[in-house]
Amino acid sequence: MKKLYASADRLLVYHLQNALASEGINCVINNDMIYSLAGEVPVNEVWPELWLSDESQLKKARKILSELLIPLKCRPGLWHCRQCGEQHESQFTECWQCGLENNG
Repeated sequence: MKKLYASADRLLVYHLQNALASEGINCVINNDMIYSLAGEVPVNEVWPELWLSDESQLKKARKILSELLIPLKCRPGLWHCRQCGEQHESQFTECWQCGLENNG
């Protein structure tokens, strides 16, 4: 078995497992229920881990994971409203202060 990924985001780990399963790649999740040990051991030691069952599929699994995780690496920066100057994170398309849409 080969460790592919670990994250504090349990739902993300399960999503990745499901995405790989849909491509015929079998994985298991370890450390899923030991989060109660957080504080007793280093926090990243209790993160859920995604492990590949068949190492012959490693190259394919890593390719799929890298494509799925690209949006996490490429988040655009902040934007400022042209009308009121309020600062917003990139996922918001409308200014919360004045309602103006961000058209880029």
